[in-house]
Amino acid sequence: MTTRAKRPTPTQARAARRRRHARRKKMLAIGGLSAASLVAFLLILGLILPGLPFDALFRGGSGDIFETGAAQAQAFDVEVTDVRVVTPDEESPADEAVAPPSPPNPILGGVDIFYNCPDGCDDLVSQLSTIAGEFDAADSPIGVTPKTDMEARILLVGADANQTLSDFDEAAIRFFIEANTNQ
Repeated sequence: MTTRAKRPTPTQARAARRRRHARRKKMLAIGGLSAASLVAFLLILGLILPGLPFDALFRGGSGDIFETGAAQAQAFDVEVTDVRVVTPDEESPADEAVAPPSPPNPILGGVDIFYNCPDGCDDLVSQLSTIAGEFDAADSPIGVTPKTDMEARILLVGADANQTLSDFDEAAIRFFIEANTNQ
């Protein structure tokens, strides 16, 4: 003889349905909260990650992940005595003091080009201005400024590197700008 399973009473069936419904509701609430938390976490992570220098973290080094070394800071520790704005079309007289460059931190990844011409050098300024005009962009500005208190003829200053040139070298200047801008 076979025994048949007893059917639950209507009260027991309703109680079982309520328990299943409550479990389903609880699982949907937990899943929804988890999904919302994951989306918020990924959004915040997406905003933070582009600004972090992960390559410096994983290649080792001094622990200075923003590469602002003391030697680099000392190289640009200068005192401004007299500030005069000089446009590329205008020459700065050698007897007037010109503002030295700020520490190497061009706006938005641009490059600053400083030149030393106490006797005047229209051709050099013209060549540097032409190159700067070709590369100058809103996200990577290129500046050309006279600076008479340096030994080198040309000083290229980028966010991550500096280079001095004794004479005009178009290929080297173009390479430096391309390597140190967002272009």
